[in-house]
Amino acid sequence: MAYKNYVLEPARMLRIAMQAGKTTTKTTQDELKKKIERIKLKTRGRWVWAVERSLLKEFKEVSERDEFLAKEMGRFGEEY
Repeated sequence: MAYKNYVLEPARMLRIAMQAGKTTTKTTQDELKKKIERIKLKTRGRWVWAVERSLLKEFKEVSERDEFLAKEMGRFGEEY
């Protein structure tokens, strides 16, 4: 899953485009940089959403476990 963490830098993206035989002008470079930045932002947003979802799931599980243990501790105190 290392491919998920791979980031293609704008300079490398530009080199790849140039090697493919495409001529680049300043406007083309600027457009390419803008597209790359948009992709980065989208990727980060998806990553944040996935982390947020997993944290919420873990929080719910811990909360349920905490409630259960609190009930058991209360019941344990009543027995003795």
